[in-house]
Amino acid sequence: MNQPPPVLVDLSKMNLYDSSWSRANTFLVVLDPYVFNIFPQSLLPTALYITIIAILSWYLSDYIYAWLNKVAQQEKPHTE
Repeated sequence: MNQPPPVLVDLSKMNLYDSSWSRANTFLVVLDPYVFNIFPQSLLPTALYITIIAILSWYLSDYIYAWLNKVAQQEKPHTE
């Protein structure tokens, strides 16, 4: 579906503690189109951000590991 039609949604159960909602409260909601029928289009920026952070974290952890490994293998002077 390239252009999903709007649907009527009953939001009366969204907040069970708010007595101002009634069953007659229905709203027009537009469904979010999917990319490749897998992922909602509105979540793409969030997914991209998380992916970039994960990749950068991977390389940063590799750098920190190499640095810690180098520090651990250095000869330490003995005080005896």
